[in-house]
Amino acid sequence: MSFNWKEVDYALKALSLRGALVQDIFQPDFKHLGLKLYLPGRSFTLLFRMDQSGVAFFPLTTKLPRLPHPQRFTQFLRAHIRGGKITGAYQIGRERLIRIAVAREGTTTLLWIRLWATAPNIIVTDEEMTILDCMFRRPRRGEVSGERFDPWPQLMRTYKDEDPRFSVRFLDEASSSEEWFSRMEASYLETDRGARVEKLKADLVRLLERRITTLRATLMELTSRRERIRDAERYKEYGDLIITNLWQIPRGQEWIEVEDYFRGGTVRIPLDPALGPQENAERYYREHRRLLQQEENLAARMQDVSRDLSHHERLLEQIPSMGEEDLETLSRTFLKETRAREKDTGVPGLHVLSHGFLIIVGRNAKESDEVLRHHARGNDLWLHVRDWPGGHVIIRSQKGKEIPHPVILDAAQLAVHFSKAKHEEVVDLYCTHVKYLRRAKHGTLGTVIPTREKNIAVRRDPARISSLLQREEMREEPPST
Repeated sequence: MSFNWKEVDYALKALSLRGALVQDIFQPDFKHLGLKLYLPGRSFTLLFRMDQSGVAFFPLTTKLPRLPHPQRFTQFLRAHIRGGKITGAYQIGRERLIRIAVAREGTTTLLWIRLWATAPNIIVTDEEMTILDCMFRRPRRGEVSGERFDPWPQLMRTYKDEDPRFSVRFLDEASSSEEWFSRMEASYLETDRGARVEKLKADLVRLLERRITTLRATLMELTSRRERIRDAERYKEYGDLIITNLWQIPRGQEWIEVEDYFRGGTVRIPLDPALGPQENAERYYREHRRLLQQEENLAARMQDVSRDLSHHERLLEQIPSMGEEDLETLSRTFLKETRAREKDTGVPGLHVLSHGFLIIVGRNAKESDEVLRHHARGNDLWLHVRDWPGGHVIIRSQKGKEIPHPVILDAAQLAVHFSKAKHEEVVDLYCTHVKYLRRAKHGTLGTVIPTREKNIAVRRDPARISSLLQREEMREEPPST
């Protein structure tokens, strides 16, 4: 419920703002504005609640969270009225329109605070009534910078004689204006808390549903890949059949039809004409080993995705019964990854999150050079394939935290994928901190010489690489806090 004109009048008389110094301006969210004021003997924060669910103002005693960055309107007010003195503050008639005049450095700035539930706003004008800025810009109402603010026609249409139905709430129960303000603050902040909790729930539900959809799609893709390689044993059988029939396979043959000792009947086995019989058999044995390794990796990845999916589904079920503290904690947990992305939005290359750590991949010489020159920090971890051309991979360090081994393995897989060694089974990589890199004198673009490096040997894992690349493509909106 919004303030009526009697409550506005009572609050202004109790506050007695004339002569107050404006020390600072802040916004806890997009619908509240706070003025930090000082009067001889007391300082306080005056909060204007410009929400249509209840437009009001009162001294704030509760500490509220602030927006991470000062908003446009906050910055404007700081530039124009911070350090100024309030020379007058009164309600226009009975219309819930407050005029506050602030003098600073010989200039008077007017704040018109409209406490109407249908169109609340704070409009800043000069003494000639030219609009300088508004908390909410509404072009259709002419409430934008440069327009002339003329409230009088509206007031004349809405002006009414005193209505006995209007009264000051809680006045009979409050022994003083301080107690009345305290009741108002508790009432409105409880409403805000309820709205904030519901918004947090809605944001988290939307985020969890999006993650669950992505995880289900990933699980289906991994299952499909596993089905395609399930018959890896057949390649070993082909190799065994070729070895058994070496005597009848001339070099240059494209296929051979032999008796199938394993499954009965006969089978036609494709051959590479450029290879000899023994080499063709080894080719099938190698493919058999590769598929077995890939199936093992897919099974492990599917287990991880299934565990994550179950965890997110449980969280989704728990959201309706969660309290504010639990919701805030969960929101901060999800925001951690999103903020890591936002922090490095201007950094070139591929960005992948792994266990809360950001991996940056320079996919070519230009991207790698740009990342190393302008964006990599000394304690970031650097990886590059050994003895092959490829992209530079950086793992963003985090203060007070060691980079987990799975993150390094993810970065190594990406380094292999974006190199000329992407078709090798086992690849060696350099690993050191960025501060131990030296630029090669007269070297080509992106060339560096590592020192204090360690060697990492990894087996290429296509399933893991595909999962990492899919993770890079997933973009999420942070829930509100």
